[in-house]
Amino acid sequence: STTRAITKQWYQRRVRGHKMKTKSCVLFSFLLGTALAITAQDVVSTWNDLRNDETHMEGLRSSLEEEEKSWEGSVGDHQENLFDLLQTHVFGPFFEDLESDDVWMDLLDNSTQPWTLRSEIREILEYFGKSENICGGNCKAESAYIFGCNCRNIFYKMESKQCQDFLCNVFNYASDNGAEMLMGIRSSKSLRELASHVITFLKPYAADVCSCKDDIFKGVRKCAERYDGMLVEEEYRDEFRSAMKDMYLEGLEKVGKLGLAGFCSNECNDDLYNVVLDLLEMLDNSMVNANGTEECAHFRHLSDAIYQFVDDIVSYQATSRDDWINNMFVKFADIP
Repeated sequence: STTRAITKQWYQRRVRGHKMKTKSCVLFSFLLGTALAITAQDVVSTWNDLRNDETHMEGLRSSLEEEEKSWEGSVGDHQENLFDLLQTHVFGPFFEDLESDDVWMDLLDNSTQPWTLRSEIREILEYFGKSENICGGNCKAESAYIFGCNCRNIFYKMESKQCQDFLCNVFNYASDNGAEMLMGIRSSKSLRELASHVITFLKPYAADVCSCKDDIFKGVRKCAERYDGMLVEEEYRDEFRSAMKDMYLEGLEKVGKLGLAGFCSNECNDDLYNVVLDLLEMLDNSMVNANGTEECAHFRHLSDAIYQFVDDIVSYQATSRDDWINNMFVKFADIP
């Protein structure tokens, strides 16, 4: 189909045209290709092309070796605060390079003000969110690449209109709000700021999930057990469906419904968002000079305890997997 051809052409052009650019660009394009229903063979072929490109792989190896030497040199003979290392080698460079990263050119069109999603991405999202062949209660198998018609029909049979439109709105919300979220992430200078843009973007999804909390996990379970989309080749679908049924998804469904019952209560929802943001702000505070900062506003005092936790886990001679897991939880509980 036209949309499938556009998706594949866009994906291959972006990945293969930017082999020497940042690792994040390659990784994002690789994941996006999978999410937009490129077949498994296409993804494997593209990855193999990258892996077999000696120039690209040698550059990646060299970069990793230099980063490892830099990390080891900064530690030296003393145990530097873990959060200083994270700032120097992880989050500092991440936020320094975030705004200029090549990945934004693959996602956003900067010829307009404000920036918008690239036309190829908008076309793909609008197809999966508005196409008459898969939305509005109608589904043709050759058009439903990602979820498949069995899954879409399960949602169409739900009582609420909001639940019926759930799978189409997954793409509609991204089409409507995706550019704003990406622009916010691009300009972020801290973990809290970055996460706040993601949380704002996800709120419409959370509202739909809460409106359908009694049926959504049952729908997802049936989608997996009856999957007929293109992400799994037809010859492997029976095996895939059987594997899903063997996973006892009914148990996960019950856990999910209980979790949503708490998350979707009026008193809990915004509180949870704020807790996440406050914890990330504490992590931000941990990676700057915290002298004079209230101890409870950062995690720097946990550095030695985390080092010790890692040493204990690595050096523990476990007699079984359960013994190792039990020891890990015991040691984790000892972290002050």
